[in-house]
Amino acid sequence: MILKQLPERLDKIVLPLMSLTNKLVLGGSTALYMIGAMKREPQDLDISLKEQLTHSELSHIIDFFNLNYELTNDDYRFEEDDFGGGNMVANEPTVETVLNRELIQLYHMKDDIVDYKIDIFNQKLVGKRNIMTVEYQGAVLNMVHPSYSIAAKAKYAFDPRIKASYKHIADLKQIMEEDNLKQYYKTVNELSKKPDVSIEL
Repeated sequence: MILKQLPERLDKIVLPLMSLTNKLVLGGSTALYMIGAMKREPQDLDISLKEQLTHSELSHIIDFFNLNYELTNDDYRFEEDDFGGGNMVANEPTVETVLNRELIQLYHMKDDIVDYKIDIFNQKLVGKRNIMTVEYQGAVLNMVHPSYSIAAKAKYAFDPRIKASYKHIADLKQIMEEDNLKQYYKTVNELSKKPDVSIEL
């Protein structure tokens, strides 16, 4: 089966990224889009892990692609001034602090705009039974089983604390349409067969 090609900004980095360490597993909206289960183009490259990244591995990924850290609320502190007021000041994250996050969010700048983003799901490792191998542009990559990604999407869709829950709800509705669901099962059954490719990243 030929996987759907990612948008150009993500397609240009997916193979180089996956070649840096075999701990990376394609997942989330990225994987669902590639197998045709989700029609909405992924905004970020979603990556799961089968093993925790080491300090050197994450540093290598960041340096290789010249990535920046996405700041979170935890990266800001209130700094008082001499007049009883103050401002929120950002603390620049480090590899050590980022490795402890549930979600590692990285981005690349080009011509002063965000070129692409990479989200690494760091909280829960993906077990072997939830990983399948797929062929993409002549290489064999690890991909999270689609059912695992759909279950995670359902969690985000029904959690009111998630700001973009509406997007996940829309994705689930589209996947659950009868014709799409039939195609989904057909696709997953095809992907369950080991790719006849010798190249592995």
